[in-house]
Amino acid sequence: MAITYGYDVAPIDDPFLTPLEVVSSIASPHDARESGLAQHLSSKWVVGLLLHFPSWVPGADLKPLADRCRELSPKIRDAPFDFVKESLAKGIDNDSMVGQLLKDERLGAQDQAAYEQNIKDCAVSNFIAGTDTSQTQSTLNTLIMALGGTGLPSFDDRESLNYIDALLVEALRWGSLVPMAIPHMVAKDDVFEQRLIPKGSVIIPNLWGMARDEDRFPDPSAFKPERHLDADGKLRSEDISGLYFGYGRRICPGRYIANASTWLAAAYMLSMFQFGKAIGLAGYEIDIYPKFSGGVALRPAPFRCRITPRFEKAAELLN
Repeated sequence: MAITYGYDVAPIDDPFLTPLEVVSSIASPHDARESGLAQHLSSKWVVGLLLHFPSWVPGADLKPLADRCRELSPKIRDAPFDFVKESLAKGIDNDSMVGQLLKDERLGAQDQAAYEQNIKDCAVSNFIAGTDTSQTQSTLNTLIMALGGTGLPSFDDRESLNYIDALLVEALRWGSLVPMAIPHMVAKDDVFEQRLIPKGSVIIPNLWGMARDEDRFPDPSAFKPERHLDADGKLRSEDISGLYFGYGRRICPGRYIANASTWLAAAYMLSMFQFGKAIGLAGYEIDIYPKFSGGVALRPAPFRCRITPRFEKAAELLN
């Protein structure tokens, strides 16, 4: 929200974030019984189709969910945009993505309504994608550290902390946040393994399968950050970011921010805290069996772990 709209989210019941959380819970149900059409409610055409279903059609029981999504859609798409626009109108500076685009618009001779709609669409895509995957990655990082993985570090330290980069790359490979990526349309006829893929076909990249390629990643189910380091402990030059950021024109636009912010978060967490398995009443460690749920983006299910400060003044440094 801060990057896209220049807005600091309230810790509880935020007026901009809450509608998105509601729609996200509808589109990506955590209960396996709520599968089927509900998992595709994030698609605009599906929502529109459900709105016209008669009550006796199988699946029409999802119509109230579609109604709820349509009701909340303006709050997600328009309200944050209007916040930025009103701030600029009042002379309040806003250096967010939307703020910069609105300032640039004043310099051109474009159709204002069309230009603002393009800004809204880009902003809400960035906001929704960033919210879902960043929350998932934060939880996934904690999960990885719980499984075994005197001042705060900064980006100046990154070159000497290659293992953190390796840990994050392996977390993204192992976790497969968006396992089936985003659908792509073929721009021209193509041939793959002697099979024709006609122009206009929609393909769904299996990023999960690519990340589990045994020829490329031996023992792919194991979490091994060292697989991304060379003999000298340096990060390998091979770029596998396509496995989690996607490819081509639909590649994640926030990948640079995501890369930097997750590295800094992991560096802070590891420098301040020790992560391990939770201790049961009998004094033994409680094993973790990773489970995931979700729709387009996978989310680690809640799990128990143990997080303890590395030293007494850790909390003071964070504050």
